[in-house]
Amino acid sequence: MDEFERFKARIEAEKKKLELEPKYNELVNALYEFEPEPVRDEYDLEKQLYQFLKAKGFSLKRQVRIGGGLTVDLLFGGLGIELKVPIQRTHLQRLLGQVDDYLKRLDHLAVVILDVGKIRGLSEYVEELERRGVIVRICEGELRKR
Repeated sequence: MDEFERFKARIEAEKKKLELEPKYNELVNALYEFEPEPVRDEYDLEKQLYQFLKAKGFSLKRQVRIGGGLTVDLLFGGLGIELKVPIQRTHLQRLLGQVDDYLKRLDHLAVVILDVGKIRGLSEYVEELERRGVIVRICEGELRKR
């Protein structure tokens, strides 16, 4: 039964992706083209992604307050983009809570996670995010020393 639920959740996530407006589909496709340089932190990752998407012609806002004391990293219309550079599992556990709050206020949500090799079981979190209807992009990368 567990495997069936995972399959069903994946189908629902794919269906939700297909329901995106064309302008959102273009941005989501661009997320999959993004290859980050080494970063010091999430702020560096946000700057890189913002510049990359801006160069592709997207008009985004950074650090947007969406109500309820919440701030999403990037916003493109009704599509929020949250970035994470997790070095502890607690960062991903916190992300799950953020996602629940964001989904109440945004039409769509994408999460970009920079995998720096510090977290085991990352795929479990990805599956849970997709089950909740979140578009997930995992980038492999590395941290620079501060």
